[in-house]
Amino acid sequence: DSPDPGLYDQWALPKIRAAQAQALAKGQGITVAVLDTGIDLDHSLFSGRLVAGYDFVEDDADPSDGFNRLDDDGDGSVDEGVGHGSHAAGIVAMVAPQAKIMPIRIFDSEGRGSYFDVIEGIVYAADNGAKVISLSGAGAEHEQALQDAVNYALNKGVIFVVAGGLSNANAMGYPALYPGVISVSATNQDDQVAADFACFGNGYPAVYAPGVGIYSAYYTSTAGIEGNVWWKGNMMGGAFCAGE
Repeated sequence: DSPDPGLYDQWALPKIRAAQAQALAKGQGITVAVLDTGIDLDHSLFSGRLVAGYDFVEDDADPSDGFNRLDDDGDGSVDEGVGHGSHAAGIVAMVAPQAKIMPIRIFDSEGRGSYFDVIEGIVYAADNGAKVISLSGAGAEHEQALQDAVNYALNKGVIFVVAGGLSNANAMGYPALYPGVISVSATNQDDQVAADFACFGNGYPAVYAPGVGIYSAYYTSTAGIEGNVWWKGNMMGGAFCAGE
């Protein structure tokens, strides 16, 4: 019954003993909010699994993960963040197949976002029934309003999972460093820390989970071809943790 049998034939699922966990529970009655670049709402992996979300980048009710065809951050690459949220949500869908997914877009197509959008996304998730928040992203500076939003969600009983390494800084950022948050980093198939992006000099994540060579949902091309890709990152480890 898999949308793509290849999605379920990868090393990470037996590594986390997904089949044994799913024999006990599959996420029924749980909503996982994925705060990221949005998701491909039409991807077959998410069919029947979505609840209403929001796009805090464009300030509308369509949290789609898509292109704008511009190099907004001037780094020579266009839309390099596209697919990130779909990949994260796909992992959650595989690990917890009966859970609902709440797509919340807080990062643009380059993968950039503001603390303000992150804060709004956290509060929205907490107020609209999310039991788990999965957020992939980090800022270098503490911001009291961000910590307040995290605490607001935690006080509502939300499990807050963050994959929060800072790019090119060998450090964890915020909100991964806040108390009560489950900070996650990535391991490879041999249970070794993914040293090129998952070793942090300012503390140890609470959890390590598979994050190298992970196959999950991507975006649907302009030709209508549904996408699944291999990717690596702390985000993948965070999504596995959120699904579990």
